Amino acid sequence: MKVVVESSRIIKPAHNADHIRPPLTTTQHIPLSVFDKVTFDTHVAVIYAFRPPTPPNSVIEEGLAKVLAEYGEYAGRFGEDSEGNRVILLSDEGVRFVEASVDTTLSNAMPFKPSPSLLDFHPSADGVEELLLVQLTRFACGSLVLGFSLHHVISDGHATSNFLVSWGRASRGLSISPLPLHDRTSLFVPRQPPQLEFEHRGVEFKSKKSRDSNTENPLKNEVVIHKAHFTKEFLPSSRPWHPWERPAIYYVPVLGGSFMEGRDEGARPQRLRDHPRTNCCGRTQADDPAVPMAAEEEGLMPTADADEMVLCPNLEVDSWTRIPFYDLDFGGGSPYYFVPSYLPVEGLLILLPSFIGDGSIDAFVPLFHHNLDSFKLCCYSMTSPSFLHTYV
Repeated sequence: MKVVVESSRIIKPAHNADHIRPPLTTTQHIPLSVFDKVTFDTHVAVIYAFRPPTPPNSVIEEGLAKVLAEYGEYAGRFGEDSEGNRVILLSDEGVRFVEASVDTTLSNAMPFKPSPSLLDFHPSADGVEELLLVQLTRFACGSLVLGFSLHHVISDGHATSNFLVSWGRASRGLSISPLPLHDRTSLFVPRQPPQLEFEHRGVEFKSKKSRDSNTENPLKNEVVIHKAHFTKEFLPSSRPWHPWERPAIYYVPVLGGSFMEGRDEGARPQRLRDHPRTNCCGRTQADDPAVPMAAEEEGLMPTADADEMVLCPNLEVDSWTRIPFYDLDFGGGSPYYFVPSYLPVEGLLILLPSFIGDGSIDAFVPLFHHNLDSFKLCCYSMTSPSFLHTYV
């Protein structure tokens, strides 16, 4: 499957008499909240697939320009305020909009396997200034694939879903709803004096020295992404267990040690900049807005490092099961398929509702290739194999 790029341009907000953006605290920039400062500093990439009929690209483009008039941050750029703090400049410089085509049908390409070929559905995020990157790829059958990459500092998963729903409504000629909250910092005002009730070192923050000591991974391990499908029959079967007896079902802020024999203790982080990050789970762990202030005084850095490609010996499990990504509708109905883009970060697991729509769950599990068989054995031991199917 070869993706051919046909056009690439910048789309700016379409301000008009119906523009109803609420008043901002500043007409020039928006400060970052505590949660913005500790999240992954990179683009989030996801993929939607729509079956025909779908509206023409011009309708979707017009809807994008309309919704950007309300979601001004998405069309802005990063910059600094007078005190040198990182902010979102409300410059209306626009977003990247790419049109592409594929000379085959969507049915021939489905299901999308977690592979580097998925990156062809996105504009490159390498060194770009645009905070939002969009690519519309048309298939010979009339199907449409939307590649959507948004910088994680701008928005988490639920806020991104709100933007997408609003974009769909604007494309259908409806009022823009839901509207964004612009004054994000007023919700997370640091307590005076600061009250640090929990230990954040090693959880949300680590020393700059420890981050700088991370080097390119000397090991030549191939990371593969295994997709496991958990049926709706399987999910209730695990509920009788006690929460702390259920492996990898409940999220724990720090999952230390090794969950699987054979994980490489000597593995070091590799660079993530070449791949759009997919950690848009709508979750962050910094509970106290005073934490970043104290962290800066100690010279600490967020542990959310977009340069890490190997999390071993830790695991990160992100659940997208309650984010309504399937509510996006440009005029031809809900998407047929939704997946995170290709992200081979060892130890980063993503859970999301299956596109089958029957209440089942898909798990995307990046791991070293030589650990794949061990993982399958461990995963299958959780219940009867008749309840578990995998799509490779």
